[in-house]
Parts: sequence; C-alpha cells; structure tokens
Amino acid sequence: MGLRIDGNLEVYSDNTSYGSLKDIKSKAPTAHASSSTTYGVGTTANYGHNKVINDLTHNAFANGESLSAYQGYLLDQNKQGKITKVTNSYGACWKFDNGLMICNMRYPITTAINTAWGSGYISGDKALPSFPAAFNALPAVTITADGVDGAIIFNGGTAVSNSKPQSIYLARFASISSKTFYINITAIGTWK
Repeated sequence: MGLRIDGNLEVYSDNTSYGSLKDIKSKAPTAHASSSTTYGVGTTANYGHNKVINDLTHNAFANGESLSAYQGYLLDQNKQGKITKVTNSYGACWKFDNGLMICNMRYPITTAINTAWGSGYISGDKALPSFPAAFNALPAVTITADGVDGAIIFNGGTAVSNSKPQSIYLARFASISSKTFYINITAIGTWK
C-alpha cells in the first residue's frame, strides 16, 4: 500500500485517506507509557491503557487495571486446590483444602545403644518432636532411619497422638556408646 500526500491528507494507493498530516502531532507518540490516563483507560468494553497489577488483594474492580501473567498462573494453581505449608525446625506439613495433611520430618538423635536386652542391646525410650501442625485425628505414621549402623527401630512407650509421633527405641546386636541416627517421620491424616 503506497502513500502519497494530497494537500493536507495522507492518501494511500487504495484511495483511503487518514486525516491531516497537521493532526499527527496530537496523536500518541510511539513510546507513551505513563502513570496518567492521558490516552484513555481500558475497560471491559473499550480498548485502552491498562496498568498491570501483581497482587490478588484488590477488593474492588477498577477500569484500567489488569492482572499480570504471574497472577493468572497463581489463580490457575489455586483453582487446582490450595495447599498450605506449615514448618518447624525438623520438617513440614502440607495441608490440602480437602482436609488431607501430609507431614515429613527428619530428626537427629544422638544416643547410646548399650542396655542389655535379650541377646542384644537397646537405647532408652526416645521422644520424637511434635508435628509442625496438629492432625484432627490420629494419623498413620511411618518411621525409618538413616545411619542406623545395624540398628532397628520399634515403638517406644508413648503412643502416637494428634500432635506428635510415638516414641521409639533403637536396638542392635552389638552395643554402641554413642551415635547420631537420623529419624525420618512421615505422617498422613486429616486436619479438618
């Protein structure tokens, strides 16, 4: 499409004119980002300028504001089910909107396993830390260990509760004066 100047009009080869060349100065410049509404505010009905907002805490609709792509991503994640993470020094619990809660903790215990017990040796009854968040009913708890050096784990004298896993004993066939064991605790249950 060619352009020719015919008097004060821009005329293209298809004979369409687009106004006076003198009016060009009153048009928006190519780069015209601004905090003002000089060139018109976008609405649900009209194209226009929009200010991008990057939060979901607005409590009212405002013409000329639109959500960033990141906020769209967060909304999409939220519609799939909100997950809240609660932590303490030893791990985290993930609370799902449907009431499911999963906790995972790692707890170091330094202890001796040197009390005679049958043909082996046993530690004292070892309490484990509280869950980062309490369950509303008894959870299913699985306990494993790293660095056990031949030790086995079994339930101690304190039972599992809504807020804490059961205590444990560590046992071995040979005694050991002191060793650090890393206890891994996974609990699954409900929080509401």
